[in-house]
Amino acid sequence: MLYAEWSADGRITALSVEPRPGFKEVNPGDPEVLRFHGAIAQEDEGRLARSDLDFVRVLEDVIELLTDKGLLRYTDLPPAAQEKLNARQRLREKHRGLNLLSQQDDLLF
Repeated sequence: MLYAEWSADGRITALSVEPRPGFKEVNPGDPEVLRFHGAIAQEDEGRLARSDLDFVRVLEDVIELLTDKGLLRYTDLPPAAQEKLNARQRLREKHRGLNLLSQQDDLLF
C-alpha cells in the first residue's frame, strides 16, 4: 500500500511506502498516483536531456583539447564520430557567424 500527501486542490504532493503524519492511504493504481509518477518521470526526462546536451559539449571540448595537445589524432576517431563532430562544428560556426548587432553598434537607417 502507498500513502499520499494531498494538496488543498486535490493533487498528490508526496508519496511514501510508510504511514506518515498527514498522509492518507492510497491505492497504487489511483489515477492521481499515476499522474504524480508521470509528472516526476517527465521532469526527470527533461533533466536527463539537458544533462546529455551539456555532456556532449564537454566531450567535444575534451576531444578538441586532446587533438590540440597531439594526444589524439582526429583521424583516429571512427568516421561516424568525425562526421558528427564536423556537423556540430559547422553549426557552431554558423551560429557565431550571424553577425548580430550588439547594443553598442550604431544603426544607420
